[in-house]
Amino acid sequence: MADYLGMIKSDHDIVRDYVTAKDGEHYSGLPEDVVAIIVTHSNLPSKFLDLRFNLHTTIEGVKERLRKHFGTPVNYQRLYLKDGDKILFELNDSTKMLGYYSIESGNTIHVVDEDPYSLSKGGGLTDTSLIQKYQMDEDTYAKRKGTVREQIREKKAKEALERKKRKEEGLEEEAPGIDTINHVNENGGIGARCEVMPGSRRGVVKWIGESEHLSPGYWVGVQFDEPVGRNDGSVKDKTLNIQVPLFKCEPNFGGFVRGKNISVGPQYVEYDPFADDAPEDNNEDNIEDNNNNEDNIED
Repeated sequence: MADYLGMIKSDHDIVRDYVTAKDGEHYSGLPEDVVAIIVTHSNLPSKFLDLRFNLHTTIEGVKERLRKHFGTPVNYQRLYLKDGDKILFELNDSTKMLGYYSIESGNTIHVVDEDPYSLSKGGGLTDTSLIQKYQMDEDTYAKRKGTVREQIREKKAKEALERKKRKEEGLEEEAPGIDTINHVNENGGIGARCEVMPGSRRGVVKWIGESEHLSPGYWVGVQFDEPVGRNDGSVKDKTLNIQVPLFKCEPNFGGFVRGKNISVGPQYVEYDPFADDAPEDNNEDNIEDNNNNEDNIED
């Protein structure tokens, strides 16, 4: 085992030596009077690697070139020579040539931006959270033509006309009226224990009524005792593409059912999972995501 580990280590060393073989020759191809410098800026997280400068360039010339990279005016730049994280000294004489400071390739020039009105100050050029984003108000968006909302609105209007036509022709049943949920209200209404078919799923009545986000007619919102529902009590507003809560419960514990599918009364206590009469879990087909209201309801 030791020999095997030794062989692995040896292979690792070979690869490392191959990758780093010419690290010491990184700057060997540069002309004698040229250096490759790393440049950093006090207001910016990014850095420029291996910017090439002629050693005969004055500090004023260096600042002018850095202005084109960072945007900081020449007279607001203070340059410091660094070796790694260590500051060696300030390049404070603009008339001196870069070679005067004995700069070598691999050194870092750090630019301190002293412009009180600098655009990069305080993350002005890098912090996207500072950017004021355009937000269109609801009235303006509602008046725009060719939007997704307008298409959905037109589709809903068309579907309503088609339903009306089918109803007039006797091809479509009327939406369930309030009489279909009278037995729910008469036996306790919201907060009452209930049982939903199919599947003998038990729970608590949490919501009763109509909603523009559901198919026409009256519905009963139920919070089940077990995760055999289809949502968390929310339905989708297809116009705004948001979830609208009609009641709240854990995901897959909620459902909306028609009155004909629900029985209400104190006898529908929560099942004892160890009891002989506990129903089998045969409702996998009734559990859906809550991205489409048609999948969240049970006619």
